[in-house]
Amino acid sequence: MADPDFYLSDEQRELKRAVREFTSKEITPIAAECDATERFPKHLFPKLGELGYLGLGYPERFGGSEGSNLDYSILWEELSYGSAGIALGFYVHTAMACRALEHFGSESIQRDWLVPALRGERIGGWAFAEAGAGSD
Repeated sequence: MADPDFYLSDEQRELKRAVREFTSKEITPIAAECDATERFPKHLFPKLGELGYLGLGYPERFGGSEGSNLDYSILWEELSYGSAGIALGFYVHTAMACRALEHFGSESIQRDWLVPALRGERIGGWAFAEAGAGSD
């Protein structure tokens, strides 16, 4: 059987390894406690930002680390190994809140909100359902 990573470049294999290592050290050990206490590990935002993971797929002009859609998929797959719920929280931040700022925010909003969000200094959210109904 062929190596399942046959389609990955050396850089993408390294990304996969690095994110898996981060996940093993930072997410897996706290995942069950976060679920049990219904708390989100906000302290990981700056760590993910410093590593460039929050900016993966964003242009350098916003402090992003560029990257392809496949790179972005690798990131979420590897973070999800530690906790799908925790990974989803970071995903909402980058894929929904930050992406909206990138596409619809003014230059000043991008400077004041998007750039710090990609560093993990600001946390984005996405409100789209009402309490007690919908997808909550």
